[in-house]
Amino acid sequence: LASSAASDVYKRQHQLLCRPGIFHAESIAAKRLVDLMTTAISPIPDLKEHIIEWEKENNLNLAAEQKNAIYVGLHYSVSVITGGPGTGKTTIVNAITDIRKKYGIGKEICLMAPTGCAAKRMHESTGSPASTVHSRLKIHDIENLQAEMEEIHEDTVGVDEFSMVDIWLLRAMLDNISDGSQFIIIGDIDQLPSVGPGNVPVSYTHLRA
Repeated sequence: LASSAASDVYKRQHQLLCRPGIFHAESIAAKRLVDLMTTAISPIPDLKEHIIEWEKENNLNLAAEQKNAIYVGLHYSVSVITGGPGTGKTTIVNAITDIRKKYGIGKEICLMAPTGCAAKRMHESTGSPASTVHSRLKIHDIENLQAEMEEIHEDTVGVDEFSMVDIWLLRAMLDNISDGSQFIIIGDIDQLPSVGPGNVPVSYTHLRA
């Protein structure tokens, strides 16, 4: 009896409890992520050559890891670009947007960030329009997502400062990204965390195809 009681207490202590709405949002986000990861995207022919060409045009000497990050960001449907300050995330994003605009099918790019300041920095560094997630999707009540949110039709979606994205924002984005689009996650997991629920950025650094 003592052993049975101890086992029952252990099970109760290790149950994962959360609000139904959060569980629902996580379930939807996980399914949409799998859908995106398993949907083929339009490849860019001669991609490695285009990366070398971009490097020369911008008078840069990219590290092997940076070239690989650019390749992954343009080749796979879901990718994560992470690193601390000064690791070249901005350069990688610039290369991805430039090459995608020049050689990609559709060539439409949507750049977003959780805050206005981060969106402004993204616009200044890439030269492409960037907005907050809330304004792009027309979100009014993040915990009661409405059906009239604006769908993202662009074929490449990049989200900067991803450490500040909570499960509500993640679910809203994934709900409205079109099938066959690229989803590029950019950020530093050691930066400011989200105010809302979820450990989204840490979870995404463990993504595997």
